Amino acid sequence: MTETPPRVPAPSAEEFLNRYVRRGRPAVFTRLFQGQPIHDFRTRDAALERLGDLPITVTEPYHAGGFAAFRPDAPPPRAVRTTLAGYFQDDSPLLCLEQPTPPELRRTFDVPGYRRALGGEPCDGWESRLFAGHKGKVSNLHFDADFRGVLLHQVFGVKRLVWVPPAQSAKLLPFMNLSLLLPGRLTEDDRREWLGYVHAAECVLLPGDTAFIPTAYWHHAEYVEDSLSVNLRLPRNPFTRAIGGRDVHKTWRLGCVAASSPDPTAMTGADRADLDLVRRTLRHPGTPRERLDLMEETIRTLYERRCPGLPAQAYADTSRALDEETVWTRLIDEGVLYGP
Repeated sequence: MTETPPRVPAPSAEEFLNRYVRRGRPAVFTRLFQGQPIHDFRTRDAALERLGDLPITVTEPYHAGGFAAFRPDAPPPRAVRTTLAGYFQDDSPLLCLEQPTPPELRRTFDVPGYRRALGGEPCDGWESRLFAGHKGKVSNLHFDADFRGVLLHQVFGVKRLVWVPPAQSAKLLPFMNLSLLLPGRLTEDDRREWLGYVHAAECVLLPGDTAFIPTAYWHHAEYVEDSLSVNLRLPRNPFTRAIGGRDVHKTWRLGCVAASSPDPTAMTGADRADLDLVRRTLRHPGTPRERLDLMEETIRTLYERRCPGLPAQAYADTSRALDEETVWTRLIDEGVLYGP
């Protein structure tokens, strides 16, 4: 059976940390930004009147063309610079995904109480990203590779959001931090069956709603209407920050490991020991390829130790000629992973 996440008034900072962040519990909060300027943008017309000149970059979603961007010798994804108003004037096939929120919009919302409760040592800082898409578009199933918990706020429009727990990763045909499944293409009956099979939670986000997506939770978004969203990306503790760095290759096992340390304000003794192991691996004096192989061994060790009872292997999809090793090799060659 598909679960429905709790839909509650925005909790206090202490309750947010203890009940949702530390427990890795998804939820929808209402009135989180009540009385703040961002509430004035809850219709498309109102938002475009005030924010229409915001510069944005729109790109092809990562699952376009059967995940074509990840195939060998793939050209860079198409990217177009435009404005928020210009984007919504055309029926573009592109989406604005993960763009840093422009200062003009970022200044219209904040959570100072949450910042105080989740800030300070040993946390790193907060971040914010912007998302825009036309009705009918999809941001396919994935988990965020930086391993931050996320508050996703629906500015205008309506979105359908699906959460899948990290413990279900092996069922999702995982490819790095992406799923090769395309839930948006399932029939309604197949969708209901699949949502129950992976113990998913599902809800509709309305203007003014804020979804909490815990660390390493898989999520899938469907744009029921033209929509604008922004998020606040929570801090991380040193362990999740280390494994969530851009220079570390991402796998479904590493996502499960990250989900076992969701508290940005503290680390356990196991976290500290495992952080030392990760740092030793990253400092290994060999080649980038050797560091990748050693990190893969480290990830498997951490997964076995920190995630007992979860599957040893993921279900494979042999119908697509996609290979994680090929992508990782390309990222090594580009100096992204395990550089000198």
